[in-house]
Amino acid sequence: MDVAAIEQALIDRLSPLRQAGLLVRALPNQSGETGKIEGNGAITLSWALDEATAPSSMGFFTQDCLMSWVLDIRLRNLREEAGAWEIRKAIYGLLVGFQPPGCKKMYARRFEFVDRTDAVWVFQATFIVPTVLMEVGQPDEELPLLKDIFLADETVNGVEVAETYPLIDT
Repeated sequence: MDVAAIEQALIDRLSPLRQAGLLVRALPNQSGETGKIEGNGAITLSWALDEATAPSSMGFFTQDCLMSWVLDIRLRNLREEAGAWEIRKAIYGLLVGFQPPGCKKMYARRFEFVDRTDAVWVFQATFIVPTVLMEVGQPDEELPLLKDIFLADETVNGVEVAETYPLIDT
Protein backbone atom coordinates (compact mmCIF):
# COMPACT_ATOMS: atom_id res chain seq x y z
CA MET A 1 0.00 0.00 0.00
CA ASP A 2 1.69 3.16 -1.22
CA VAL A 3 0.06 6.03 0.72
CA ALA A 4 1.85 8.71 -1.32
CA ALA A 5 0.60 7.19 -4.60
CA ILE A 6 -2.97 6.93 -3.27
CA GLU A 7 -2.84 10.52 -2.01
CA GLN A 8 -1.59 11.76 -5.39
CA ALA A 9 -4.25 9.76 -7.26
CA LEU A 10 -6.96 11.36 -5.10
CA ILE A 11 -5.57 14.87 -5.63
CA ASP A 12 -5.41 14.24 -9.38
CA ARG A 13 -8.98 12.93 -9.33
CA LEU A 14 -10.19 16.10 -7.55
CA SER A 15 -8.24 18.44 -9.84
CA PRO A 16 -11.28 19.36 -12.02
CA LEU A 17 -12.56 21.32 -9.01
CA ARG A 18 -9.77 23.82 -9.64
CA GLN A 19 -11.85 25.05 -12.58
CA ALA A 20 -14.40 26.23 -10.00
CA GLY A 21 -11.74 28.46 -8.45
CA LEU A 22 -10.85 26.07 -5.62
CA LEU A 23 -7.42 25.30 -4.26
CA VAL A 24 -7.12 21.48 -4.22
CA ARG A 25 -4.17 20.09 -2.29
CA ALA A 26 -2.86 17.46 0.08
CA LEU A 27 -2.27 18.37 3.69
CA PRO A 28 0.66 20.82 3.60
CA ASN A 29 3.92 20.15 5.43
CA GLN A 30 3.52 23.38 7.41
CA SER A 31 0.52 23.21 9.76
CA GLY A 32 -0.03 26.98 9.55
CA GLU A 33 -1.04 26.67 5.89
CA THR A 34 -3.92 24.25 6.54
CA GLY A 35 -6.86 26.67 6.77
CA LYS A 36 -5.77 29.07 4.02
CA ILE A 37 -8.08 29.46 1.07
CA GLU A 38 -7.83 31.08 -2.34
CA GLY A 39 -10.48 32.16 -4.82
CA ASN A 40 -13.79 30.43 -4.06
CA GLY A 41 -12.31 28.15 -1.41
CA ALA A 42 -10.02 25.23 -0.72
CA ILE A 43 -10.15 21.47 -0.39
CA THR A 44 -7.41 19.86 1.66
CA LEU A 45 -7.00 16.08 1.56
CA SER A 46 -5.49 14.15 4.46
CA TRP A 47 -5.15 10.54 5.47
CA ALA A 48 -6.92 10.04 8.81
CA LEU A 49 -7.10 6.39 9.85
CA ASP A 50 -6.44 2.77 8.92
CA GLU A 51 -8.86 0.15 10.25
CA ALA A 52 -7.52 -3.35 9.70
CA THR A 53 -9.29 -6.68 10.18
CA ALA A 54 -7.81 -9.66 11.95
CA PRO A 55 -5.17 -11.38 9.79
CA SER A 56 -5.98 -14.35 7.64
CA SER A 57 -3.28 -16.87 6.91
CA MET A 58 -2.65 -18.49 3.53
CA GLY A 59 0.95 -19.40 4.30
CA PHE A 60 1.46 -15.69 5.01
CA PHE A 61 -0.69 -13.04 6.67
CA THR A 62 -3.03 -10.70 4.83
CA GLN A 63 -5.45 -8.19 6.29
CA ASP A 64 -8.24 -6.13 4.76
CA CYS A 65 -7.67 -2.49 5.60
CA LEU A 66 -10.04 0.45 5.30
CA MET A 67 -8.13 3.68 4.80
CA SER A 68 -10.07 6.80 5.81
CA TRP A 69 -9.33 9.94 3.82
CA VAL A 70 -10.75 13.26 4.97
CA LEU A 71 -11.47 16.33 2.88
CA ASP A 72 -11.42 19.65 4.74
CA ILE A 73 -13.66 21.80 2.53
CA ARG A 74 -13.74 25.59 3.01
CA LEU A 75 -16.03 27.53 0.69
CA ARG A 76 -17.04 31.16 0.36
CA ASN A 77 -20.48 30.33 -1.09
CA LEU A 78 -23.27 28.09 0.05
CA ARG A 79 -25.76 28.20 -2.83
CA GLU A 80 -24.21 30.28 -5.60
CA GLU A 81 -21.85 29.07 -8.31
CA ALA A 82 -19.05 26.94 -6.79
CA GLY A 83 -21.15 26.80 -3.62
CA ALA A 84 -21.35 23.98 -1.13
CA TRP A 85 -24.23 22.12 -2.77
CA GLU A 86 -22.59 22.12 -6.20
CA ILE A 87 -19.16 21.18 -4.83
CA ARG A 88 -20.66 18.40 -2.66
CA LYS A 89 -22.29 16.84 -5.73
CA ALA A 90 -19.06 17.16 -7.72
CA ILE A 91 -16.96 15.53 -4.98
CA TYR A 92 -19.33 12.56 -4.77
CA GLY A 93 -19.27 12.25 -8.55
CA LEU A 94 -15.47 12.28 -8.66
CA LEU A 95 -14.70 9.97 -5.74
CA VAL A 96 -17.50 7.43 -5.27
CA GLY A 97 -16.42 4.32 -7.19
CA PHE A 98 -12.97 5.72 -8.03
CA GLN A 99 -10.24 3.08 -7.71
CA PRO A 100 -6.81 4.38 -6.63
CA PRO A 101 -3.81 2.23 -7.66
CA GLY A 102 -3.54 -1.02 -5.68
CA CYS A 103 -6.92 -0.50 -3.99
CA LYS A 104 -10.54 -1.47 -4.36
CA LYS A 105 -13.18 1.11 -5.32
CA MET A 106 -13.64 3.85 -2.76
CA TYR A 107 -16.90 4.91 -1.16
CA ALA A 108 -18.30 7.77 0.93
CA ARG A 109 -18.60 7.50 4.70
CA ARG A 110 -19.87 11.00 5.60
CA PHE A 111 -20.21 14.61 4.50
CA GLU A 112 -20.95 17.07 7.26
CA PHE A 113 -21.25 20.75 8.10
CA VAL A 114 -18.58 21.74 10.62
CA ASP A 115 -18.71 25.51 11.10
CA ARG A 116 -19.07 28.93 9.55
CA THR A 117 -16.15 31.19 10.39
CA ASP A 118 -14.93 34.44 8.84
CA ALA A 119 -17.55 34.24 6.05
CA VAL A 120 -16.32 30.77 5.11
CA TRP A 121 -18.47 27.62 5.21
CA VAL A 122 -16.51 24.66 6.59
CA PHE A 123 -17.44 21.07 5.72
CA GLN A 124 -15.73 17.75 6.18
CA ALA A 125 -16.12 14.68 3.99
CA THR A 126 -14.77 11.22 4.79
CA PHE A 127 -14.13 8.61 2.11
CA ILE A 128 -13.01 5.01 2.55
CA VAL A 129 -10.39 3.35 0.36
CA PRO A 130 -10.37 -0.44 0.86
CA THR A 131 -6.96 -2.06 0.47
CA VAL A 132 -5.01 -5.12 1.61
CA LEU A 133 -2.07 -5.34 4.01
CA MET A 134 0.36 -8.20 3.44
CA GLU A 135 3.14 -9.74 5.44
CA VAL A 136 6.54 -9.06 3.95
CA GLY A 137 8.31 -11.62 6.14
CA GLN A 138 11.49 -11.67 8.14
CA PRO A 139 14.90 -11.38 6.44
CA ASP A 140 15.79 -15.02 7.20
CA GLU A 141 12.32 -16.43 6.45
CA GLU A 142 11.24 -17.95 3.16
CA LEU A 143 7.72 -16.99 2.16
CA PRO A 144 5.76 -18.11 -0.88
CA LEU A 145 6.67 -15.92 -3.84
CA LEU A 146 3.72 -13.59 -4.39
CA LYS A 147 3.97 -11.92 -7.77
CA ASP A 148 0.57 -10.26 -8.18
CA ILE A 149 -2.49 -9.12 -6.26
CA PHE A 150 -5.88 -9.62 -7.85
CA LEU A 151 -8.61 -7.27 -6.64
CA ALA A 152 -12.09 -8.43 -7.58
CA ASP A 153 -14.20 -5.52 -8.76
CA GLU A 154 -17.43 -7.13 -9.84
CA THR A 155 -19.01 -10.18 -11.34
CA VAL A 156 -20.16 -10.01 -14.96
CA ASN A 157 -22.22 -12.90 -16.31
CA GLY A 158 -20.95 -15.15 -13.53
CA VAL A 159 -17.28 -14.32 -14.23
CA GLU A 160 -15.28 -12.37 -11.67
CA VAL A 161 -13.64 -9.31 -13.24
CA ALA A 162 -10.46 -8.24 -11.46
CA GLU A 163 -7.50 -5.94 -11.83
CA THR A 164 -3.96 -7.20 -11.36
CA TYR A 165 -1.31 -5.23 -9.49
CA PRO A 166 2.26 -6.58 -9.82
CA LEU A 167 4.26 -6.69 -6.60
CA ILE A 168 7.64 -7.57 -8.05
CA ASP A 169 9.32 -7.31 -11.40
CA THR A 170 9.85 -10.70 -12.98
